[in-house]
Amino acid sequence: MSDSAFKIHALELGPMENFVYLVEDIASRRCAVVDPAWEVERIVNKARELELRVTDILLTHSHHDHINGIEELLNHASAEVHLLKPEYEFWQHELEKPSLHHGGDELELGTTRIKILHTPGHTPGSACYQLGNEITRTLGHMDHLGFESSEEAWGYRTQLGVRGGSMAGAFSTFGREAAMRTFADWTDRIAAGEVPDQPPRPEGVERNVVLTLWDWGVDTSFMHDEIATDKNDPTVNAWGPLYAVSSGHGKLTVLDPVDNDSWEIIIPTREDAREVSSRFPPPAVPSNFWGDEHLWGPEHPSDPHNPMLDRKGRVWMTSKE
Repeated sequence: MSDSAFKIHALELGPMENFVYLVEDIASRRCAVVDPAWEVERIVNKARELELRVTDILLTHSHHDHINGIEELLNHASAEVHLLKPEYEFWQHELEKPSLHHGGDELELGTTRIKILHTPGHTPGSACYQLGNEITRTLGHMDHLGFESSEEAWGYRTQLGVRGGSMAGAFSTFGREAAMRTFADWTDRIAAGEVPDQPPRPEGVERNVVLTLWDWGVDTSFMHDEIATDKNDPTVNAWGPLYAVSSGHGKLTVLDPVDNDSWEIIIPTREDAREVSSRFPPPAVPSNFWGDEHLWGPEHPSDPHNPMLDRKGRVWMTSKE
């Protein structure tokens, strides 16, 4: 998984098949290791293979199967160990100069910002680390445009880029002025530090559920639909790959959840692609990031939708001819 600032590399290590993650800051070549355990030599070798410097260790919690490689990794790298203060107090283990945090703190790994979330339950000081996606709930990336209010910024934001016309139309169904006030109120409260009420923690067998989430594709992907199995038999294709259709780029985007890898396959049209029309118009208002570039449609206009798997694990989808 990657965006313009970072990449994440996963290793499955040890007798309990723990996932250890290396967070790579692309610009600085710095690396943070999440929960170093078991086969530390493989962690070190992976960092060397990628030409990364391990400068930080991020702990989600202090159970043995997630932390038993800390000391060995510190023998190879001069890294700072990060964890939440409640977890350090619960753990009662001596670390040399640990960096103790509170929920909501942010770390800087080169150009990559990592937010620490306090998620107690598994242990009192369990943590999650959030990277990316901040742009969906903030307006700071538009400060250079000099808007006088958040309402004005939202009115502009919903007209941008290839889907600007569609966004503006949907926005106006609320009543344009009312929608601008509502969304501006939301981002203003977030900017002031407000967070939602904490939901109840999982109980009973719910605490056994672990979710691993991937965001795969490229910076400009438009993932319209995805499929992982035969809907009539969910045992099909149990270990992947997973398939998504990138409608704007006319591609099938594939994720291998075992090797944490992804790639794309171009879906051709029978007719010359230059003769096939696209439902994605050029931008009416330039994008903040892509300007007037016509990102979707012209190059590969097959516009795939609705992927399905059959009982043999074959992928089917609709597309233009």
